[in-house]
Amino acid sequence: MRFILPAVFLMMFPQMAMSDVACNQLEDPLPLLEEIKTSFASGHFEILKHLVNGASPSESESSDLLNVIAALQEAFPEGFAACSTLMSEHISERFISEIVAFKASDGHFIFLGLDAVNVEFGWEVVRYHLSDDFETIWREWK
Repeated sequence: MRFILPAVFLMMFPQMAMSDVACNQLEDPLPLLEEIKTSFASGHFEILKHLVNGASPSESESSDLLNVIAALQEAFPEGFAACSTLMSEHISERFISEIVAFKASDGHFIFLGLDAVNVEFGWEVVRYHLSDDFETIWREWK
């Protein structure tokens, strides 16, 4: 897991209060990913701990992750004004990859890339990447 969100950058853009934000979906959405996107868009950034815990349990309490969550909570205490799934690629019936954009009320974006797999016990996120730079997400998810 990589976090490319400098805390200083995030703190520069405090946001106004928002209610729950449903993410604009593409065709055939995966309920697990929609839950994650809605939680994140609504300011429930602790969802990142659950993603890390599923993919790499040893990182769920890492100081880098906790710093990212704290910075997001300070910069966007009530979440985002809008959320859209930009790309959802169904690589196979058991592997889905997505890029999601979260737009703050001041116009700034945060991007989240997600990979989910279904191996015997249901869907799980196995990789994610969070950045305020679209090029970084695009290169990572191409």
